[in-house]
Amino acid sequence: MRGTFFLEGTELILKTQEEVWCQGDIVNTSLEIKGEVIKREDFFFGLYLCDLKKLKKKEEGFLKEKIITHSLKELKANNEFSFPLSIKAPITDTSLTPCLFVGNPKKISEGGLLQLQVKPWKPIQELLGLIENFERFKIKTIKNKKDQISIALIPPASKEYGHIQSLTIVLNRTEEDLKFQFEFKIKKLGYEAGQVQSMIEKKVIKKSFPEKDLFFFGDSLNQDKILAFFKETLQETKRPVP
Repeated sequence: MRGTFFLEGTELILKTQEEVWCQGDIVNTSLEIKGEVIKREDFFFGLYLCDLKKLKKKEEGFLKEKIITHSLKELKANNEFSFPLSIKAPITDTSLTPCLFVGNPKKISEGGLLQLQVKPWKPIQELLGLIENFERFKIKTIKNKKDQISIALIPPASKEYGHIQSLTIVLNRTEEDLKFQFEFKIKKLGYEAGQVQSMIEKKVIKKSFPEKDLFFFGDSLNQDKILAFFKETLQETKRPVP
């Protein structure tokens, strides 16, 4: 990606080596300054989190958090930076995205911004692909939930899973494992005022999956173990809520 910005008459050219990143990747950038280096104390360059709703409305406070920044007055004509994304880095969703910003982070009119397209860690994407392809649960949305990822899925229209109205997976990656919180809405029949009625029951199942068990060989996912883990969880929805 490339962005050209003009700040106080100085041309700045911002480039990235990649177009899309995953959690845990490194964002490699270059910033070329053509002309005099800007000496203002309130001008910076770095990696931030951007509130997309505020950005769209051009409201101040559009940068929610600075992750790594450098003072613009300390830079040279040609600069190269590597910004590491953490394993829990926010992904790009409809309300939030990591971004590169150069200028005054308090004023949207005094800066230039490049939005980054950040996706979940690649094995998480592949894991979700297995669930879609083999169990036919379709991904509806993937969004941030604090330092976790929330995935809303639509269950298949099948007899086996007809009792499941909806499923949301809240996923938290640690250094050792993936922590899953499966949040189901289960359809069931109940009695009220002497009549049989359809009811919705919430069921939460919490489980961990060791990261070492994710892979079969090298970076190839252990497909059988992952599908067995998910299948076993689905079977638990048929048991009564304690």
